Amino acid sequence: YTMRQLSRLAAAEDRDNRIAQLLIEGAMLHLQADLDWLERCQEELEELE
Repeated sequence: YTMRQLSRLAAAEDRDNRIAQLLIEGAMLHLQADLDWLERCQEELEELE
């Protein structure tokens, strides 16, 4: 999933369904962490050049 897709899914999901909201939030946090890590890798590799 993309962050946009997860945001749409969260918006479409019933706010009272806390389990679904938490799962979506967890997926978003994992995705953001992966993106941050990739950015850090890129910065480190650019310093090696």
